[in-house]
Amino acid sequence: LQSYASLASAILRLGCLAPPALAVQSRAGEVVVCTQVKDEMPYLLEWIEYYKASGVDRIDIYDDGSADGVQNLAELYEAHNRTYLRVLKAVRASATDEFTFVQAESFTDCLNRHKLAAWVGFFDTDEYVVIAHQIRNKCVGRPLLKCFLERYA
Repeated sequence: LQSYASLASAILRLGCLAPPALAVQSRAGEVVVCTQVKDEMPYLLEWIEYYKASGVDRIDIYDDGSADGVQNLAELYEAHNRTYLRVLKAVRASATDEFTFVQAESFTDCLNRHKLAAWVGFFDTDEYVVIAHQIRNKCVGRPLLKCFLERYA
């Protein structure tokens, strides 16, 4: 846990990651991604920064009882003026819910929280949207995912 927090803090201090997000007054038109995790900290920093660099405005992580410090990520990002990340407890209708049902409930919660967003995506931490080369050429200098989605807005 300490090594992940130290690594993230060092990267954020050096400014190697996406620039800080400005506080957004309205969620209309935003691109949001949500995921649910349990002890997936080794993959999260890359996943978060990949989607932020791709043009995602907000990221919600639903934590299903991780013991690896995932719940501290939002605080760490906020300490570096990056307010686009939120860590929430996974939504459970009952204590006996299977992971699949919990994930569906968490993703429904995410969708309800972001009703005004233009796009809401649901991805595991090993899933990345990769934009085709033909589209990338049309989006030079712009966040790729956001540029791609604007074509369908």
